Amino acid sequence: MPDSTQAEVRSNWWMANAATVVWLLLLYVLVVLQAFVFEASRAAALLAVQGWLFVYLVFSIAALFGFYYDAAEIVDAGRDWHPYWWLYVVASFLFTPSFTSFVYLVQRGRHIGLYVSGRKFGPTV
Repeated sequence: MPDSTQAEVRSNWWMANAATVVWLLLLYVLVVLQAFVFEASRAAALLAVQGWLFVYLVFSIAALFGFYYDAAEIVDAGRDWHPYWWLYVVASFLFTPSFTSFVYLVQRGRHIGLYVSGRKFGPTV
């Protein structure tokens, strides 16, 4: 039976973490396509990768804010899981933001769930 003291967490800040993970995967695909399929010149490939890396940097910074704001929403909802947002931020500087974002998304999915297009994926309250 669900606990009535726990409210639903409908924060969308987890999407910044998802964007960081997906964008890095797309960057890897872009590099492989340019190197082996399109056989682009080095200058064109470097320009494309630099543009993608700039967007990845923006998503990575947004993910750092996403750790804090999403964790604050989870705590405000009175959920049992209290993510240590500062630990994810520190780990983002030690490892990569994509790795820590992936770990955060897996943990959030296990404990809270994710809302995608109005549907919830994960545990129920």
